[in-house]
Amino acid sequence: MQIDRREFMKLAGIATAGLSGAWPIVPAMAQQTAGGTEMDFHTRQFIPHFLDDYVDEMTFPLSFAEGEFVDFDAWKQTARDKVFELIGYDPPAVDPAMETLSEEDRGGYVQRKITFAASPWYRVPAYLLMPKGAGPHPGMVLCHDHGAFFYWGKEKLVATEADGHPGLAAFKETSYDGTSIANELAARGYAVIVIDALHWGERAVRDAGEDELDLNTREGVLAFNELARDAQTSMGLNLLNAGISWPGIMIRDDMRTAELLASLPEVDAGRIGCGGLSVGCWRSWHLAALSDLIQASVNICWMARVQDQLRERRNFARSNSAISMTIPGLRQHMDFPDVASLTAPRPALFFNGLQDGLFGPKSVERAWASMGAVWESQGAGGALYTHMWDVPHTFNRAMQADAFEWLDGKLRG
Repeated sequence: MQIDRREFMKLAGIATAGLSGAWPIVPAMAQQTAGGTEMDFHTRQFIPHFLDDYVDEMTFPLSFAEGEFVDFDAWKQTARDKVFELIGYDPPAVDPAMETLSEEDRGGYVQRKITFAASPWYRVPAYLLMPKGAGPHPGMVLCHDHGAFFYWGKEKLVATEADGHPGLAAFKETSYDGTSIANELAARGYAVIVIDALHWGERAVRDAGEDELDLNTREGVLAFNELARDAQTSMGLNLLNAGISWPGIMIRDDMRTAELLASLPEVDAGRIGCGGLSVGCWRSWHLAALSDLIQASVNICWMARVQDQLRERRNFARSNSAISMTIPGLRQHMDFPDVASLTAPRPALFFNGLQDGLFGPKSVERAWASMGAVWESQGAGGALYTHMWDVPHTFNRAMQADAFEWLDGKLRG
C-alpha cells in the first residue's frame, strides 16, 4: 500500500499545518525526567545538546603549558608535526617564478603587483612594496582579515585605486581607521608582501550570481560578500572531501609567501616578521608558529580558548565562516594558545579589545596567561607583549602606532 507524504505525517503524529512543499522541522522529543517532561531538541542554536558537557572534559595532551613536556624543542617538533599532519595540505615545492605585472613609484618605496607560484596548481596574486636602496631591508608578511568581506583581500591593507570605492573605503575606516597598513610599514623601511588568501579578492568565488550585481556600488559589493559567505561551507567541505583543509591552504600559502620574501636579495632573511587583524591575526600566529623564518609577529584581535568560544556561543561557534579556521582534529591535541605558543621564545605581540564581541576578554586573558607561561619557561617572558585595548574588533591608529614602534625595536633596532 502506498501513502502520500501528508498521510505518512499524520500516521507519524507530525502536524501538517502550514505544510507547503517542504518537510517541516521535526517537533521536540519528549524526555521524561524526575521533574516532569523536558523538551530536548538535540541541537539548539547550532550546538548539539551534549557539547557543553563534552567541552567540560576536553584535554589537550600536546599542550606545553599543561606541563607534560620537559624538552621544549622536542615538544615543538612533535606539536608542529601534528599540525602539519592535520592541515592535510603539503604541496610539492616549486619555483615561485615571480612575475611583476605593474609598478608604481611611491616616493621612498616602489609598489609592485606580482604573481608567484605557491604550488604546482596555481599562482597567487600579491602586492610587494619594496623600499628604495640596496638594503637588505627588514621584511613583513601581512595577512588580510576575513570580515565576511570577500570582494577585496590584499587591497584591504594596500593603498590602490580601489580605495576610491565606497565599499572598501568604509571597510578600511571601520577596521583600520582609514589607513593602509602595508604602505605605513613600507614608509618605515619594511619590504612588505600581501597576498589574496583563497576565497578573497582575485581568488574569490566566481559564477555565483555576481553578474547580476552592480559591483561599482557599496550595495553591490555587500551583496557579493553575501554570496561568497554562503559559498564558504560548500567550498570548505569540497576541500575536506578531497582530503585538504581550507585553513591548511592558507597556512601553506602564507609559508610560501614568507619563503619568497626571504629569497629576495633586497630583503634580510634574518629580519622577517608577520602580522594581521582578525583572521589575518589567526594566519599570522599560525605562520609564526610553523615557520622559523618569522622573527617577530603582530597579532591583532584573534585569540581565545576554544572551550570559551563554544560555551559562550561566540561568533566562532555560530558562523559558517569558522570553516576557514577549523583544522579537523587539532582540538583533540592543542588549544589555540598552545599552537600560538610554538612561536616562543621569539617576540610576539597580541592585542585584543574589551569591546570585541567575537572574543570574550576573560577568555583572551586566560589564553594569554597560558602562552605567557610558555614564554616564561624559556626565559623569554619579556618577548611576549599583550595588551587589552578599550576598543571593538579593530586595529586603529593608536594601536598601530604602538605595534609598529614595538616591531621596529625587534626588526629594525
